Formats: sequence, C-alpha cells, structure tokens
Amino acid sequence: MAESNLILGLDLGITSVGWALLKILSENNEAIHIEIVATGVRIFPATTEGAKNEPKNRSRRDARGSRRMLRRKRQRRQKVRALLEANGLLPSMRDQIEADFDQLGDPYMLRGRAVTEKLEPYEIGRSLFHLIKRRGFKSNRKSGKPKEDGIVNISIDQIREEMRSSEFITLGSLLNSKEKKRKHYTARKMVEDEFDQIWTTQSAYYPEILNQYLYADISHAAFYQRPISSQRGLIGKCRFENGKKRCDMARQDAQRLRYWQDINYLKLQDRRTLDWLELTPDEKLRLANALEKLKKQEFSESDLRKILKIGDDVRINLEKKIKGNTTAYKFGKAIGSKWENFSSEDQEKLTEEYIRIEDDSVLEKRLREHWKFTDREIEKLIKIELEPGYSRCSLKAIRKILPKMMEGMTYDKAATAVYGDHRGTAPSGDYDQLPPPPSDLRNPIVKKALNEMRKVINAIIRKYGKPNQIRLEMARDLKLTKKQKKRADAQRKKNEDANKEAVEFYSQLHNIDPDSVSGIDKLKYRLAKEANWICPYTGSPIPPETLRGDMWDKEHIIPYSRSFDDSYMNLTICQAKFNREEKLNKTPFEIFGADEQKWFELGERISNLPFAKQRRFEQKEVKTDEMIGRMLSDTRYICREARGYLRQLYPNHTDENKYVQVVAGGSTAKLRYVWGINAILSDGDIEHKNRWDHRHHAIDAIVIALTNRALFQRISRLAARNEEFHRSELKGIETPWAGFLDDVKNQMESLIVSHAPTHRIRGSLFKDTAFGKRVINGKVKFVRRKPLIDITDSMIDKIADIEVKKLVNQRIGEYEGKLKKAFAKDTPPLLHKDGKTIIQSVRITEEMSEGTYAGVKNKKGEEYKYYALDGNHHVDIFEDTDGERKAIVVSRFTAAQRNLKPKELGVEWQKLFSLCRNDYIEFLGGDGELKVYRLQKMSGDPGWYIWLRPLMDARKEYEGVVQITNSAKLKRITRKLQVDPIGRLTQASD
Repeated sequence: MAESNLILGLDLGITSVGWALLKILSENNEAIHIEIVATGVRIFPATTEGAKNEPKNRSRRDARGSRRMLRRKRQRRQKVRALLEANGLLPSMRDQIEADFDQLGDPYMLRGRAVTEKLEPYEIGRSLFHLIKRRGFKSNRKSGKPKEDGIVNISIDQIREEMRSSEFITLGSLLNSKEKKRKHYTARKMVEDEFDQIWTTQSAYYPEILNQYLYADISHAAFYQRPISSQRGLIGKCRFENGKKRCDMARQDAQRLRYWQDINYLKLQDRRTLDWLELTPDEKLRLANALEKLKKQEFSESDLRKILKIGDDVRINLEKKIKGNTTAYKFGKAIGSKWENFSSEDQEKLTEEYIRIEDDSVLEKRLREHWKFTDREIEKLIKIELEPGYSRCSLKAIRKILPKMMEGMTYDKAATAVYGDHRGTAPSGDYDQLPPPPSDLRNPIVKKALNEMRKVINAIIRKYGKPNQIRLEMARDLKLTKKQKKRADAQRKKNEDANKEAVEFYSQLHNIDPDSVSGIDKLKYRLAKEANWICPYTGSPIPPETLRGDMWDKEHIIPYSRSFDDSYMNLTICQAKFNREEKLNKTPFEIFGADEQKWFELGERISNLPFAKQRRFEQKEVKTDEMIGRMLSDTRYICREARGYLRQLYPNHTDENKYVQVVAGGSTAKLRYVWGINAILSDGDIEHKNRWDHRHHAIDAIVIALTNRALFQRISRLAARNEEFHRSELKGIETPWAGFLDDVKNQMESLIVSHAPTHRIRGSLFKDTAFGKRVINGKVKFVRRKPLIDITDSMIDKIADIEVKKLVNQRIGEYEGKLKKAFAKDTPPLLHKDGKTIIQSVRITEEMSEGTYAGVKNKKGEEYKYYALDGNHHVDIFEDTDGERKAIVVSRFTAAQRNLKPKELGVEWQKLFSLCRNDYIEFLGGDGELKVYRLQKMSGDPGWYIWLRPLMDARKEYEGVVQITNSAKLKRITRKLQVDPIGRLTQASD
C-alpha cells in the first residue's frame, strides 16, 4: 500500500532560512511520486558585523562602559574631597584649593613625610587626596584580560622589588626619590598600605579628627571596587546528568578527562609496515603520570618520544601538543612540594575556593588564615590564572566516565559504557509547535538563526501540518566555534596567498596573462608543491613546465565514489597515465598494500604531506555505507544541538535520524550542478549559483529535502563509473522525476521572499562626536576639535580659524600634498604665527539643520554641547486634502521620543502609514504593473529619498532599486503590506 510523507528541507544560514516542503508517495520504501508542495525563503538581519563578527552593539557597549568608569572615578574623588573638606583636612572654598595646594608643596614629598613626622591638617588632606587619586591597579583573576594584566603585573613586580631592596617603606616615599614620578603601574595593595601607614602615623597627632569612623568612610569611598557580576548562571548543562552544570575546566577531574582522552587516541606507527598500534597499558600509565606531574604545561612530540622511549623510526599521530594537568602545574609552581603533600581532598578544596572566591582580598585572607601560607606564597598564588572555560560534562559525569577511560576506553566508548547510547539522549516531546530554543544556548548567531527557523517551521505546521521528517543543512559559519572560525580565516588567507603564488609561478614560467590561469591550474600547483614536486604514487619528478598540461591530474586519494569526500585533504597530484590506467577506483592500500617494499616507499614519499592526507593514503578499509551515514548525519556540536532542538516535535526513538537528519554539506552544490538547477536563476548558467537572488536558498532546500541514502548510493555508482572512464566531473545523474526542472522553476516564479521587518529601535541614537555651537560670520556653526594627525582632505576647508587654515595649507604644500606625512609624529610640529605656540589640533566646522542634532543641558538647564543624530528608524508618509504626499524621515532618536506628527504639518495633513526597513509596499510601476517591493534604505538629509528593492534581490548597491524622491512617485505607492515567515502577503493594519 502506498504511503504519503511530507518531507521538509531546510537550508539554515546566518541570515537566511530556505525551506522546501515535498510530498513523497512511496511503496516498499521506493518513491513512486514526488511533488513540491511549497517553497520559501526567510531573510533576517545578522546579529554581528565586521570581519571579526563582533556583536553590533559592541562599540557602544564599550563606550558606555568607559563613560561609566570615568563617572564613577569622578564621583569617587568628589566624595573623598567632600569628606576631607568637611573634617578640616582641605580648604572648603573650591576656588582657593589650587592656590592652597601650590603653597603646600610637592605632594610626593608630603607623602614621604607623612609616615615619619607630624603634618599640618591641610598637608595630611593633600597627601591623602593625592594618594587616593591614583589608587593603583587591582588585579581580578576573572577579568578575562590576562595579556593586559600580565604587562601591568610585571611593572608592579619591579616596583615591589625596589621597595624590598631599599629603605623606602611606602610607595609614596619611593616615588618621591625618583626623577620620573608619574606613569608607573602600581598595585592597589601598595596604595592601601600607604594609606594605613599615613593614617596610623598622623592619627597619633590628631586623634579627634582622624578617628575610626572617618577612616572607614574615606577608605570605603576611595578603595571600594564593584565585584564582577557572576556569569555562572550562563554555564551550559551536562548532556548526561539532568540538571547538572558543566564542570569548570580548572578542576583536576576535567584536566584528567582531557589528557586521558588524548592518551587513548594516541597511536604509534611502524614506518616499515605503516601499521598503527595503540599504546600499551604500561605506556599509557607512564604518559599519564608525566602529564599529571608536569614540568611544563603541555608536551610536544619530542617530549612524548622521551617519555615513551621511542625513536624516529616510529611515528606518532599527534597533530598538536598535549595539555596535562595545568591546575596542578600552576599550584605546584607557586607553592612547591606543599601541593603534592596535600591530600586529594585538600587539593580539590583549594581549587574550589580559588574558582569560587571572586574577591582577591577575601581569597588572600583565606589563604593566610585557613591555609597558613606565607606572604611570599600568597603573592604567587594570587597571580595564578587557572584555565578558563568548561568541560563538556558535569563533575558527576566525569567521575563516572574517567575510570573507564583510565582502563583504556576512548571517551565515546566510556560514555556509552556508563550511559548507554548517549547519541539518543536528545530531548523529545511530540509537541504540536516548536518551542523556543534552549535558554542556555549562548551563541547569538546560532540563537537568532534557530529562532527564525522556529517561526518558519511553526508557520508551515499551521498551514500544511507537521512534516514526517525534517532534513536540515547548516551553513559552515553556523557550525564553527570562535576558535574554528579564526583557524578557518587563517586557512582562507593562506589559500589566497598560495593562489597568488601559483598565478605568479605560471605567469613567469609561461609568460601568460595572469587572468588565464584557471582554478585547476592553481590547485595543481599547490598539490605539486605540497608533494615536493614528486608524484606520491610513482615517485616520478614533476617538471614545472609540464604541470599545466594533461600529463598530471588532481586526484582523490580515497575515490569520491566511495568516500563522497571532495575536500582539499582528499586531493593530491598524480601522473595522468597512472591515474587513468592503475589508480581508477582504488585506494592507495589496494594498489600497493600487497607489496611490502612498494608500501614502504609510498610511506616515505608521503611523509611530508599534511597528517590528514597521510591518514587517507594509509587507510586500509573504506566502508561506503558508513560514509553515506556520515553524509546524512553531521555530528558536530551545533548540529547535534539543532537536531535535538527539532526532535522536540517528535516522539522518542532509538534511531536519532528517524525524524530529523542534519545533512553534511558538500553534496548540495554538486547536485545543483548535475541537475542543472543553477540555470533557473542564472540565465542558463549551470556552473554558478546566483547568490544575488535570495531564492537560491529555496533551491538548496529542495535539494536537501531530496537527499537520502538511496540518492547517495546512486551517486556512488555513477561516480565509480566516471572514475572508470577518467571523468573528474559528476555527470549523468537523472533528475528526481520528469518535469523536475519545470516544477522548480514554477515554484521560484511564485515564491515570495519573506524579509523580517526591523520595527524595534535598535542602534545608537547619536554619533560619537560632541560639537559646540558658535556664530561665525553671522552664521550658526557647529565646531569640534580634531588632531592634525587625523584630519582628512575634506576637513581642511572647514577649519574655523582662517590663519590656522593658511598655516595648515602651507605645511601640506611643503610636503607635496601628502597629508599624513605633513603632520606625522616624526615631522616638526606646526607652529602658530607667533613662532612659539604648537598647533596640535584644529577646530572643524559643520553645518547641521534643525532636527538633525540634539543638545545636552548642564545643571542650569543650558545647552552646552550637541550631538548629530545617528541613523533613521522609519519614514512617515502623509497626505493632504488635495492628494499631495510628503515623506518625513524619522531618526531613531525622534522615534524614541514617540513624536507622532511634525509640528510644521497642519491639520490638512493625515498620516497614511509608516515604513521601516524591510516593510513591504505595493508600487505602481511605469509600465502600469503593480509590483511588491521592500523598503531597503532611507535618508532625510539634506534631501529625502527612499530606496525600494525587489524582494528576491540580495544586492546592496544602487543597481536594481526604485528610488523615490518626490510626491509624484510617493503617490504610486498603492498600499502597505505585511508578510509572514513563509511568504504570505496581507494588507497591513496601518
């Protein structure tokens, strides 16, 4: 009996969700009829920006933090000064303070005298106020800035050592002896100690004034520092133990789990036989002991060779250094044998306190009073920075899994032994609608993508019902961690440099146009260079002048038909004759494995290749079914999380891929090509995907929905036949059904791309620079100061002072118009016309029209500085009784004020609607046809304009837009529309 299933294909990117819903009628697990029910694309704004993918509000948050810090610093000083004034330790009249301070003498000298002799009250106040103004650096082990803290600590140690080796008992007395008194890094503890000593000395002379109550008030006002807010509530949950948080990486159990995981994956290879062998139990134990009792924090390959007592004739499958118990290493370095003499319970207790206690002063007191450490030991302990981050498991889970790993099991086998098949522990709920993503998911990019995917899926369920299966492919950028993205960016840069090198190589060798160097030519150059210009299979040298011809092939080490691996790490260079007559559809082991001498020689030739390629050359068995399984189940962390999230729609099942498959990337592009789908959006070009058309996401989703085991088996058979006939391209796969391309084309023509609207007020309200208001030549101008080193050509004519402008132009002329060189740090300073005054900055004038800036008032209610408004939120469309229309562009600042109607518009003007970015409108074109557009961009100064963009157009530049700049075009907007996540249009309510 035929069975009907709905299959939902999802192409999830960092700013898009492409989807396709297919209805598949099958009999005996064979599809007999496939129909595309619906397709769509949801586009949403990115949560990050810039090359570093930083959050959009990062710069504003940092600036806000700086302002907050400066404000607290100012308030702290004001409070201390007020306390000193109120108690007769400083003059109460502010205008007399500077003059009185000058008469009191050098504050460093006063601080030196304050701990040895009686001072006058104002001298005490002056020394205390000066001391507190520079209260020193207070290290916080959890600040997340080890590099900066390290620089500061080195300088502090130098000052501390000077104090130890000299007669100076306070920081002030030491600085008083130095010629350079400023710009030294000092510790908060030094300042607090000096404060205490001054207070103790002077309170003996003025006990009524310098009492314990005033001491408490001043010390709190001066030295109190807010603790860093705890982030422990954000720690992820353990996948094995319900309700348990992940373990701190600094705990020794987590450290041991990590190094035992590395130990159990280590293997040794005999270079003669190329066989890989696991370490013996004795070797594992020897290595574990070395990693536990570290002499350094991580071990290299040479270190492992010494520990395991192996020579150069044995290879180790080590791609990076192995980290040991860094917690034990750091504590041992600080307190020596005391750490080893502690019981394991005491070691855990000390580590726990070190992790949990936030305040260094509290920790210092605990170390001294409870643990009885010496001052020297405490000084070293306080500087320790234990490893940040968290293990993948909770402490409870680690203590169950670790004993199994110490018996020799790898992590996955140990976890399975303790918890069963843990791959199936993802939540299930059989919900009718997909609930919100997990609250402990901290990656903002992934969280945004999952939220938008949820909106799409729930809308699909409401209209079409719940799919029987979901097939998901995630964009590469979504699957990578921050570290992986950094490595990927570095590799991308390395590839670009290698391609440039290849172009230069061919250009010089063959004297050809660089543009004529093809992608395959560049790849063959990289592979040949990587192989040291020797064919890995035959050992034949590769003459550079023959590389561009057909004598050499780029070749899959493990045949594509058996591995589905088209990555760079599965490619090498090969003599064409050997590739086409002997290699064919075989692995290197199948060719050379039976001949020990040839197998050994192959191993010698590939010894300089990347380790991942060496492993492929040495692979003895290829299980195609397992490879297909991997293609249908991406096991990376974020993919597992996405699968687990989607499985909440379905009942629990032992097969984790029963309802949700996360398809590994790579095959989609090949299938688009061989089926000819690219041509639908690219004017017949089947080679390239049209990325300027948002609908390509829906096409990818169709391919993903069709991706299953049967399809990969067909690809395998075809690829094997192509390899047999020496074809590198994958050709000959029939389309899934007759009329497939026509069906896809019809879907694309009717598809309405859904853009998420941006109605919320997000972003900065003002630009960063503050302006003053001046009347210059009878006109109101706004002025700001700009350092000469930072001025641009456009600013020169805006310099307010005419004489200064002449001098600036004269200097630029002397340096032949080279602006940066004219005012560089190593050039002589620019002098005013008096020949003495150095001009370091100039006043730049700007004109700002009413409504494009906002004033800031002082305590008297007077505006004293101004900021230009930054960014527009929406545009209001008004219409009068005569049918004329007007557009008023509203800034984010004005929108936040909720001003409903500009004052200059009379009662005859009525508001029709507001348009934010990505709002939809119906527009009457010049050809008389009604079309739907989205608002892409707007501007209100100096002359307003609105950009309308076709829904499927992904471009950002001017090309392709409809620009509205006058009332006549505004009248051609017939109505405002709204769109739901799956592309259904309705009349907007405003």
